[in-house]
Amino acid sequence: MTKRRRSTKNTENAPSRATRDSSWVSFASRHYGAFALVLIPSILYLGLALDRLWVTEDAFITFRSVETFWRGGGPNFNPGIRVESFSHPLWFLFLLVLRIGGTEMVAPLSAFLGVFLSVGGLTCALIA
Repeated sequence: MTKRRRSTKNTENAPSRATRDSSWVSFASRHYGAFALVLIPSILYLGLALDRLWVTEDAFITFRSVETFWRGGGPNFNPGIRVESFSHPLWFLFLLVLRIGGTEMVAPLSAFLGVFLSVGGLTCALIA
């Protein structure tokens, strides 16, 4: 019977199994309780948000400002009247990027983008 030789490699600095196998599925299987605490509220929020999806009149002001900008009138509600008509410039820029990207359906995409960004924010907050 032959004896097995013990490895002479230095294993002190070798990465552990947890650091080598760092895929999301592996993380979820090892921490399924924490994963469920993040996933369940996010899915519930997504379902409720999509069920109660609406667009208010303030959003239509932003949609008109995006269309006016797209047609060359600047970021205004009416062409020729130089007044900033929206109260959220970052959201205006998001919608403008959607419009420049070629979509003409800014209103539905705006609603869905808002929901998915909210779910992403909720998920990040629960993870932190």
